[in-house]
Amino acid sequence: KAVKACYDKANIKRNLLKCRVNTPGFQVFEKTSQKLKASLRFPVIIKPLFTDGGVGITEKSVVHNKKQFKKQLKKCISDNDQPALAEEFINGRDFCVPVLGGRALPPVECTFSKRVFKNRPKIMTYSVKWAGEKNRDYHYTYFLLRDRINRNYSGVLDKTVRIAAEKA
Repeated sequence: KAVKACYDKANIKRNLLKCRVNTPGFQVFEKTSQKLKASLRFPVIIKPLFTDGGVGITEKSVVHNKKQFKKQLKKCISDNDQPALAEEFINGRDFCVPVLGGRALPPVECTFSKRVFKNRPKIMTYSVKWAGEKNRDYHYTYFLLRDRINRNYSGVLDKTVRIAAEKA
């Protein structure tokens, strides 16, 4: 039930906004001919609207200008045979907060090797999640449980996700 509710990325983002949870600006693209909203700022990440598990996400999904945007949008829509979601890319810490039965579990932080990901976007691509040991990036992506997350973690994330999960 929870996976189905989150399958439509735009819908979950709208629900988060209703719950006053900040989320990056976004736009849904049914066709490649649609114009990019002026309010959407680069860099932007483009992903299939109705997938999960990193399907359709590569390091080329993060684009920095209109030329890259048009090329990646066309590829995303045609390769996945569905609309695409474009959202402002925020380069920062990456947390996953599992929710079970409306209850937020302790967060997990995804970290990326600074050496391997030095000039690349630090994102959970399909390859990082599923390619396993044959993929170099898999070996240089680490997951930290709460007791290993550094002191800059304030716990606000727990509270915010719990409120959103209760209202979803």
